[in-house]
Amino acid sequence: MKIKPISSNRILMKLRSQDIYFAFMIFPKRDRNRLFISAVLQAGLSLLDLLGVAIVGLIGSLIVTGIQSKSASSTIQNILKLLNLENVSFQEQVAVLGIFATGLFLGKTVLTIIISRKTLFFMANRAADLNSLVVKQILSSSLSEIKQKNSQDVLHAANYGVNALAIGVIGTLVALTSDFALFVTMFLGLFV
Repeated sequence: MKIKPISSNRILMKLRSQDIYFAFMIFPKRDRNRLFISAVLQAGLSLLDLLGVAIVGLIGSLIVTGIQSKSASSTIQNILKLLNLENVSFQEQVAVLGIFATGLFLGKTVLTIIISRKTLFFMANRAADLNSLVVKQILSSSLSEIKQKNSQDVLHAANYGVNALAIGVIGTLVALTSDFALFVTMFLGLFV
């Protein structure tokens, strides 16, 4: 059995047949661009995590060489020279690097919270806009069209459905994208 390679057109066609694609298409292009920028920013913050983990690895290496009373490798010495830490004591090197790594992790966390909060507020505002559009559509329909639909379906479409779509699906997808980018960044960082 011969397996066909997956082309980008096949992936795009598969994506277009999915509900997520249609959920994104409800929003105007400007809003989709904002969501894309938010996802890219959050994915970019994963580099701060990678740098923090690298610094923690540097601390571990310094501790091992310090305990064994050996001099650090040339790579570690070059990094310490780059950070102007080559002429300070071992304890001060570990302390400064630890504070720097902690600052990176905390800074990444704070920036992620800010971006996530702004994204979710943005999505909540867009959900309110969509709710008003759905209600306008329902109210502009004839009474016979409204009576044909179940009242629970109308209520769900006008309220819960739009909120679930905007905040539950799209907001979660943006957060999931950034978490996936963090995973890929850390995975690739292991091999570099």
